[in-house]
Amino acid sequence: MHRFRHFYFTLLFGALMWLGWTPRLFEFTLLFAFVPLLVMDEDMRQKKKSVWKVFINFYLAFFWWNLFCTWWVANTYSGTHDVSSIVAGAL
Repeated sequence: MHRFRHFYFTLLFGALMWLGWTPRLFEFTLLFAFVPLLVMDEDMRQKKKSVWKVFINFYLAFFWWNLFCTWWVANTYSGTHDVSSIVAGAL
């Protein structure tokens, strides 16, 4: 469990941020989304990890968020084939 702890924190951050941006009633998750990153940062500071390890973990956290949001947007526009899909894809 300890080996993958930081990975789980990054995944949890991505999932909480993604839930806050979808059109459901989960906006309150944005208030708590950064807690896993703060816990991970504190843990890495106490263990005196290198700056690059901190950067890679934070990068991975935001990568998960981007991946989840991109997946959601792609599934939102697939199958409609109208002008808005073309415009959204071009942006």
